Amino acid sequence: MRKYEPHLFTGDRIQGESGAHAEGHSVYWIELLLAQRAFAAAAGLPDGESKLGREWLMELLNEAYLRYGVSSGFHETRELVREFEAAAADQAKSRARHR
Repeated sequence: MRKYEPHLFTGDRIQGESGAHAEGHSVYWIELLLAQRAFAAAAGLPDGESKLGREWLMELLNEAYLRYGVSSGFHETRELVREFEAAAADQAKSRARHR
């Protein structure tokens, strides 16, 4: 998204955002939520019992990723999500080893 809408990633403007800016925040929130769940699962922690289903969140990400040219379809979106989920899980495992 940064490639097509770089202004969405400058400053800390949260109030009075354009629709695209708000969507950038929504995408970030979804990515963060999925990463937090992966971290929690790898660390053996509860994930906060969110009622938001992973597949629904993936569909929302896919729509945004397609709109901004981040992915070419659901398969690629799924792979991108798996990458950041794996990074979050690795971080949890690394923290556990260093305790």
